[in-house]
Amino acid sequence: MSKKVKAVFATKIGDEDWQEQFLTDHPDRIEAAQEWAKANGFDRIRVAEIDLSTPPDFTKTIRK
Repeated sequence: MSKKVKAVFATKIGDEDWQEQFLTDHPDRIEAAQEWAKANGFDRIRVAEIDLSTPPDFTKTIRK
């Protein structure tokens, strides 16, 4: 059984990419969160679909 969640992340103008902030994962608030972010100084907005039934693979983050 696949459980997928949509989440909105955004980064403020002038911030580094790693300073991305989580805004919401409520399906009925996704559009409102994007509009709020644009009106409040965020320039990079990302909507991610996350499959919670698949564990994350953190080995891709390790440098050899």
